[in-house]
Amino acid sequence: MSVLLAGMIVFRFPLWVSDISVTQIMQQTVEVQNRGTVGGVQSGLNYGMDMVGRLRYLQSWYNALGDHTHRITYYLGRDNWGLEVDDK
Repeated sequence: MSVLLAGMIVFRFPLWVSDISVTQIMQQTVEVQNRGTVGGVQSGLNYGMDMVGRLRYLQSWYNALGDHTHRITYYLGRDNWGLEVDDK
C-alpha cells in the first residue's frame, strides 16, 4: 500500500508543480483588476474538463456493459428501484 501511495505522489508531483507555476505566472502577468476574470475562466475550464472526464468514464462503463444496459436502465427507472414489493 505504501508503494502505491509513493507512486501516486511521485507521478502527481509534476502536476502540482505546474499548477503552482501557472498560478504564479498568472499573478505576475495579469493586471490586478482582471485577475478575477482570468481566474474565473481558468476555474470554469478546469471544472468543464473535469466534467468531460467523468462523462467519458461513465460512457466507458455504459459501453462495457453492452446488452445489459437496457435492463439496468429499466430497473433503475422504475418507481421501486427494481425491488419487488408485495401489495397484499
